[in-house]
Amino acid sequence: LLKGEEIKDGMDLGVPGYESIRIVVNEYGVPVIYGTGWIIITKDNMHLYDF
Repeated sequence: LLKGEEIKDGMDLGVPGYESIRIVVNEYGVPVIYGTGWIIITKDNMHLYDF
């Protein structure tokens, strides 16, 4: 996006878990990018995630 390149369904973003992304339009008509990158949160690193 920052380089002005189009992101397409099935594209490889070069990040583990995002080698074959899916783009799904949500109920508001907004495209959402889905991948399979997992975040493992523990008591030792939970302070790094503000959600």
